Amino acid sequence: MSNIRYWSGTAVNNQNLTSGDGMEEGQLSSSVNDKVRAQMAAHRTQWEDAEWFDWGHTLVRTGAQSFNVSVTATQIYTPGRRLKMFDATTIYGEVIASSFAAGVTTVTVSSSNLTTSLTSGMVSIIDPFRNSLPVSNVISVGAATQAQMEAATAVDAIVTPGRQQYHPSAAKAWCAMDLSANVVTTTCSLLASHNVSFVQKASVGRITVNFTVPFSSANYTALGMAANGAGSTFLGVQHNTTASRSVDAFSLQVQRVDSFSLIDTTYLAVAFYGDQ
Repeated sequence: MSNIRYWSGTAVNNQNLTSGDGMEEGQLSSSVNDKVRAQMAAHRTQWEDAEWFDWGHTLVRTGAQSFNVSVTATQIYTPGRRLKMFDATTIYGEVIASSFAAGVTTVTVSSSNLTTSLTSGMVSIIDPFRNSLPVSNVISVGAATQAQMEAATAVDAIVTPGRQQYHPSAAKAWCAMDLSANVVTTTCSLLASHNVSFVQKASVGRITVNFTVPFSSANYTALGMAANGAGSTFLGVQHNTTASRSVDAFSLQVQRVDSFSLIDTTYLAVAFYGDQ
């Protein structure tokens, strides 16, 4: 980092600087050459990493994806602007949002691995909201928030892997299993799954699917299919009416459509849609 981070845009404030290269009033003439050389070094250091600028802010981590600075800085930390942050390692990311309240600017960033070792950072020289870029060629987009994904109306936000599941069209949980291979009252072995903590087999043809992350209400949708394990007989998958539906679990049963008798099918797949 360059010592420019300590310099002020007000000339009189550039006297007793932390960096040691300030020009004090009445300083000895023998110290001028040292100060000038230090300032030359500061300029050189800045230009060697000229794509970034250090405003001298102390970054205080408030979460794995956010930090505070104790000045008004929303005009600096603009959405889409790239960041170079000095943590236990150097972390790169971009500003998602910034807001100011009670003397503090809170910045949310795309990186999700900030630690308490975070100390300082730089912003890119290019700011998507500055006039140095042709407005007609600038498209500022950021990662979609959970709220944007759930609203499903934004057309200027990027869908990221960590938030894709919040869109109403995405399955919030699903699993597949061989029901016949599992013993009653045991935890079922799953062929594949997402957001399913475990599946309990209650009796022949009946299971309860438990969700890792629960739904926000019990008003979600469940879809299922079962392999034809009884010759030409069709199978049906439905809610187990003897068990209540909850935000964190769903009970279902597989039965023959001709006799309505419960059956352990060799392949059962279920998926769940709704809000979490």
